[in-house]
Amino acid sequence: EARRAALFAPKLSIDIIQYWPRRFAGRSVAGYLPIHSEFDARPLLMALQDAGAPLSLPCITAPATPL
Repeated sequence: EARRAALFAPKLSIDIIQYWPRRFAGRSVAGYLPIHSEFDARPLLMALQDAGAPLSLPCITAPATPL
């Protein structure tokens, strides 16, 4: 299942990047930076930021502590 999802991730990312930035321009968007095999949303986050959406990312202040 994960392998199949990975095959479609680039196409899905391109589709989302083409349409979402206009929809979210000026609205705050929360995201994350991927680790290991998590979906990499950085291209989408950059497109949203370029469209004027302020971004929020979690901040890790110390190991093994809440975000």
